[in-house]
Amino acid sequence: MITRRSIIDLFEKYKKNLGREEALNDSLLKADDQEGWIENLRTKSKMLRTLYIENEAVLNLYLRPFIEQENRLNMELADEFLEQLGMLFNEGLCDRLICINMTEVLARFYEKAGEHDKMLYAYYMLGGFYSRLPGAEAGKKCFGAYNIMKEAFNNYADIEDWDLRRRILFSYYNFTVIIVNVRPYYKEFRESTAEYEKWLMEEYDRAIAVYDSPVVRNMDGDKYDLDGLKVELAYDVFGNWICGSDSKDEMCPEMLERSIAVMDELYAAELKNDENIFHNER
Repeated sequence: MITRRSIIDLFEKYKKNLGREEALNDSLLKADDQEGWIENLRTKSKMLRTLYIENEAVLNLYLRPFIEQENRLNMELADEFLEQLGMLFNEGLCDRLICINMTEVLARFYEKAGEHDKMLYAYYMLGGFYSRLPGAEAGKKCFGAYNIMKEAFNNYADIEDWDLRRRILFSYYNFTVIIVNVRPYYKEFRESTAEYEKWLMEEYDRAIAVYDSPVVRNMDGDKYDLDGLKVELAYDVFGNWICGSDSKDEMCPEMLERSIAVMDELYAAELKNDENIFHNER
């Protein structure tokens, strides 16, 4: 019988084995000569096979049953999975089977159970997990998860959990930044670079409108530096976009104008900061 303790043991074993694998990688750099390096490589290969067998055994026992038969999941176990996956999420880890497949199961489970807030937590993590993978398909999945979070803004005033409201705000930020990150695959999303830039600017403006909305300012203006978040988003979008362009001719006029304005603001701020440092040193 699978219990909450089984799930905790699964994740503890998984993270322990990740640490062992990292230690094996570090040991390769500590060889005194080529012969020692080759011996370390053999040891690493042997140990990795052992870790793989251990991980597969634990996953077969405590994870795959829920992925293959979602109806085996109950609320107690789902909540434990959500907590454990949240810790992996916060540590910046991403495993397609554990992090993505199981979080997708949780999102569907909570949706069917009518647990809307928990469902949103699952989708937020899904967006983050997919954002750590390369390629257009991962980008599409990421957009899909964050879109669900963005739709939840319609009920922002009714959500009592500040941490969940915060994740809704960050979803607008993350969605916009991911558009920048999947730029090499723009043809998967829009017909031309001009249309892609238009989409990016629209999503940026949409995020700014959310951060400036009265409901957000009244409820959470004292909980988070929303103006600072707006500045960071401007740099992440327009600053990174112009820095990633080979020439001005690649950019549509509006995108070029807005990007230059952001870079000018950044440059002016740095000059002012340097002046303050100079005067303080004197």
